[in-house]
Amino acid sequence: MNKKVLLKISSYLDAANVDLKSLSEDFYRKNCGGKLTPVLET
Repeated sequence: MNKKVLLKISSYLDAANVDLKSLSEDFYRKNCGGKLTPVLET
C-alpha cells in the first residue's frame, strides 16, 4: 500500500497489521509482487 492510499483510508482505520515475510528484496519482488523497503518503513 502506498502513502497516498494509506492517507486516503486512514480515517476509516483503527489499526493495521503488516507482516514481514522475509528480509530479502528478491523474495518480496518474486513472491509478494512488491518491494521490501515500504514494508520496513511501516
